[in-house]
Amino acid sequence: MQSALSNRAFIIGALSQSESNASSYASMSLSLSVTYTRPPAQISFAAHNDMDGNTGGHIGVGINVSASSRTSPYTGSAVEAQTANIQAYDDNNYNSNNGYYYLFNDSEAPQNKSTLSKLSGGSPHYFGNSSSGSYSFTQYDNGSEFVAYLSKICSTTFQGKVSVVYNNNQYNFNSGGNLGIVTGNSFTATASSYYTSSDWIDYAFNNWTWSGGSSTSVSITQTASANNTYTANCTVTADAEPMHFHFTSSDGQPITIAWTEHPNPNVTQYQVWRWIKGGSISAIGTVSRGTTSFTDNAYKQANNGGATNGLFYTVKAFFAPSGTWNNPGYLNISGAVVIQSPNSIRNNFSQESAKEIPTEYNMENYPNPFNPVTVINYQLPQNGFVTIKVYDILGREVATLVNENKTAGYYKVNFDAGRLTSGIYIYTINANNFFLSKKMLLMK
Repeated sequence: MQSALSNRAFIIGALSQSESNASSYASMSLSLSVTYTRPPAQISFAAHNDMDGNTGGHIGVGINVSASSRTSPYTGSAVEAQTANIQAYDDNNYNSNNGYYYLFNDSEAPQNKSTLSKLSGGSPHYFGNSSSGSYSFTQYDNGSEFVAYLSKICSTTFQGKVSVVYNNNQYNFNSGGNLGIVTGNSFTATASSYYTSSDWIDYAFNNWTWSGGSSTSVSITQTASANNTYTANCTVTADAEPMHFHFTSSDGQPITIAWTEHPNPNVTQYQVWRWIKGGSISAIGTVSRGTTSFTDNAYKQANNGGATNGLFYTVKAFFAPSGTWNNPGYLNISGAVVIQSPNSIRNNFSQESAKEIPTEYNMENYPNPFNPVTVINYQLPQNGFVTIKVYDILGREVATLVNENKTAGYYKVNFDAGRLTSGIYIYTINANNFFLSKKMLLMK
């Protein structure tokens, strides 16, 4: 080594002593190459759900392998260039702070889609609305955080016979049901306007009620934001069809009305009503279940060769669970003259012609069945705005017969169904928060 240095010094000295001879020396260059291998960066990371601030539940994590379920929040480690596979789950994600379950909404509903993202530790990375994603770590990703932003499931309960459309699917409930609806998504619920159950009970729609609102429309559209119960409220009465009430009296006898026991055991009473045409409608007797006839001793029947009289009767049934009386149609004793004792019907009619103020709301139509015209008689105990409408069995409005202010009293309006098809129709009256609906049958 010493010799080499001496020679190098000699050459340098020679160059400095005689520059004129520099061209006789060969040129020389020196280079130095250094190779350094850096160990891969160590990466610490975290993965968790976000359920409106709660990080619980389960989330899938795998490093260079498929994701497997981990308890959220989860912390792990990896090295640079390894791949993190992240998976969001729909099951067992419960926020104990607010009592809601959550899911990763990527296909369950069209609105409020969930997202999967990488935050912190290097550049952010967004997987979009996919419930799974892979990410290859760089040396700058230490402290990375993977977050699955989940969507709240609203437990939405429907009560009554309703049809619900949600996420392009239709759900039909005969007596109510429940759907888990993703928050921020809308649904449309439609109540059955009128129907008769298999046990001969009638349901006539009144209105929708839920926490925070109500509506008299048959169909409602709402956006889910919290657990809620939507109730289709109905007037519930016993159907009159299976009772088959009729007259059993003969010439010279007091008028006797008979009927068949209602098949529903919750019908506990019967009430007989009398209607004098052009006059009052009044209850003339109430009997308990087990009794299937009633005699009106105020009138007797006398055959008059087919003359039509002005006396009508009906039998109402009391449905105990709802505490309601039904409103069936009236039957006329056709082909007979009815004589009141001691006064005549004429005297009775003259008394009613004084237009006394009724004491209750009511509405009846006659004839029923009809073809094609029927008369709807209604009575109002108070002044007010009155609406009478007719609907088909599917709940579609076919006619508005009255829509104006009326003073208290007795009224009638004609309904001409000449352009309608045969079938059951529902007519309703709405006055001063009183609502009543009834059936009538068009037979052509």
